[in-house]
Amino acid sequence: MALGNLFKQTGMERAAVTCYKEVLRTYPMALDAIEQLLLLGCNEDDIQSLIRDKTTKQMPQLDWYQSWIRGSAAVAAKDNFTGIKIFMEIREKWNLVGCVSLLHSLGVANTNYGDYAAATEAFKLAHHFEPMNMKGMDLYSFLLWHEDMGQELYKLMTRLNEMSLNETRSEPWVASAYYAISINRLSKAVIFAMRGSSYMGMKMPEGLIAKAHVFMKLKKYQEAVECFREVMSRNPERLEPHRGIVDCYMATARGREAMTVAIGAMKSVGQSPRVFNLCATALKKDPLTVSKAKAYLERALEIDNGFLPAIFNLVDIHESDGKYNEGIQLLKSYIDARVSPSKLHVRLAGLLSRNGMDDSAADQYAIALKLDPSNKEAREGLNRLDPTSVRANESSYELAGEDMDLEDEDEDEADHGDSELDASIWEDFALTETR
Repeated sequence: MALGNLFKQTGMERAAVTCYKEVLRTYPMALDAIEQLLLLGCNEDDIQSLIRDKTTKQMPQLDWYQSWIRGSAAVAAKDNFTGIKIFMEIREKWNLVGCVSLLHSLGVANTNYGDYAAATEAFKLAHHFEPMNMKGMDLYSFLLWHEDMGQELYKLMTRLNEMSLNETRSEPWVASAYYAISINRLSKAVIFAMRGSSYMGMKMPEGLIAKAHVFMKLKKYQEAVECFREVMSRNPERLEPHRGIVDCYMATARGREAMTVAIGAMKSVGQSPRVFNLCATALKKDPLTVSKAKAYLERALEIDNGFLPAIFNLVDIHESDGKYNEGIQLLKSYIDARVSPSKLHVRLAGLLSRNGMDDSAADQYAIALKLDPSNKEAREGLNRLDPTSVRANESSYELAGEDMDLEDEDEDEADHGDSELDASIWEDFALTETR
């Protein structure tokens, strides 16, 4: 298995396939070997025939295993939606709720599909059931950072570093890099990302993505593009590097290059709401291509009519055209269909405010706060329009009872403890850097 990984890292794919097949002949339940073979383009039927005799004779009643291979093959073929359905069916039908390998596969498939919330939950469960397992924790760190879950990211970083595996694994460095980005410690983030991106002579995709995001924060867009391109060459099925390059080109007014990368992502990643939305992001800035952007967004919403990034991109286009009423009506039409429409209410409030309808905007911010009291953007917007309303809301929260007060005190104590632990972690890293 290790030899196959080395061959794959150096681009010797045929030799890697031979090694992985040899692993399966000896250990037909080697899930990692099957995943690698599928990613290298091997056919699902070939893999099934390779392991069928041994699994049926030595380990009967393994229907879940055949289903898992089908799900992994679907993900490798960029049909992540089908893969997710199969993995969920396995969990429910065979009660494999705590299977870490299955949760990892589910997390990867949801990440590729663009459902970061579901992917985060899958990796959270995997870490809960097997805290010492490092596989996928670098991707989990990215998801926590992307979803702005700072406390969870801090806890994950702390636990990974407490294992003292910094010299043998890249995951603790990647988690530390994302946490450093989240608290704007960019000088530290650069060091951690560099340690996590190149480990034991091998380039680590998640570390490279973390390093690219640090460079973007530092506005070093060319360096970020180089990191993203290296990830694309190794993992073309990941949308994150494609999107990163598009964002870099858009930030440097290189719209045509951004369009080329976004459209190329459809071939590498496959057609999905995220990819269509990425194409629209690159096309919407140019008046000559804005109609194409609308077409891509409509295709994205045909697949997933609740895909918020596409809805917001469509609203941006209406707003840039001065069609405020159309943008308002579009948001209102989606609000009733969403289970948790707090973000939609905030976006609608902003559009109403810019259209001179402050009273209606304040109402929307208030609704968003009722749905999600932690929505910072809604609170700031309401404070900007109606400070007395915010103070009234804050007073109502204060009257929630003694239990709420005790919870707040516990959180303050936890935050104080976190700050102390935070300082110790930076000291530990400083010692590591000077070795």
